[in-house]
Amino acid sequence: MARKTARFRISLKDNLTGEALKIELLPWIGSRFTIRQNGLIAGRIPHAGLSIVCNRLRRWLVRQVKAGYRNH
Repeated sequence: MARKTARFRISLKDNLTGEALKIELLPWIGSRFTIRQNGLIAGRIPHAGLSIVCNRLRRWLVRQVKAGYRNH
């Protein structure tokens, strides 16, 4: 079966730790998207709107920054 093409793709990399996060948003119902994280369908929230996705990305970034300050 062919893999669906993502409408949006967001790639983030923490150059300090080398950790990367790749998010792909595939059209679902209405203005919601199926979320593919690092190539796999997201486990906790498989479908969400853009507000939830942006909020989750922001939380990930804040965690990475705080972890970087603690380690250096």
